[in-house]
Amino acid sequence: MAYPGDFEVVFQPIVDLTSRTVVAYEALSRFTSGSSPLAHFVDPGREGGDVDLELTAAEKAVDAARALPAGIPITVNLSPLSLEAVRLNRILEAADRPVGIEITEHHRVTNYPRLRALIGSLAPWRVLVDGGGAGYSTLDHIRFMGPNVIKLSASLTAQLETSDTSLIEAFVSMANDTGASVLASALEFESRATRALEYGIVLGQGFLFGVPQPASRFSSPQDDPQLRPVSSD
Repeated sequence: MAYPGDFEVVFQPIVDLTSRTVVAYEALSRFTSGSSPLAHFVDPGREGGDVDLELTAAEKAVDAARALPAGIPITVNLSPLSLEAVRLNRILEAADRPVGIEITEHHRVTNYPRLRALIGSLAPWRVLVDGGGAGYSTLDHIRFMGPNVIKLSASLTAQLETSDTSLIEAFVSMANDTGASVLASALEFESRATRALEYGIVLGQGFLFGVPQPASRFSSPQDDPQLRPVSSD
């Protein structure tokens, strides 16, 4: 398939907010044209987006991750339709490290039992729900999928420094009830990271901890990093 412009894969750290150690890297696509990745991955004329492009991006991410510090997991973004592809299992099996699946929020889920079955078939890989608080990622949507990690959207993370935190508290409560972790995206300021911890959010990502960049730019890892629920105690 011909894509509208070539792209490269960059990575952004995900950290344990208590220890400030890297627990994973999110793989992100950057098109050489400078256009927004959403313009390519989210096709408004097709409910499922471009599955082939998503899988190609995941394949490139797995390959590029070989230059990252050994053993640290990566996460890749996939829509629910991409989980159906036989090719996905081949991509994951070729990885030299654990791979987390961020299920994107851009398309509505119509068959939750089927999606839960697909998620179960991905074990032992970890599953994250991307965009908690945005798009179609409602509380019920996330509860039905039972992810290991709930990722708060940038707009929701921004509410950490306001008085309107009821939805954040609801996500944290649900995570506590299900044994999941909460990941706050778009953390740009130390004050916001501190507030995240106060609300029981234990994972963070954003410019405060590193900008997206090629794998070769990252230094040696901490010992025994894992993408898993961690404690803020």
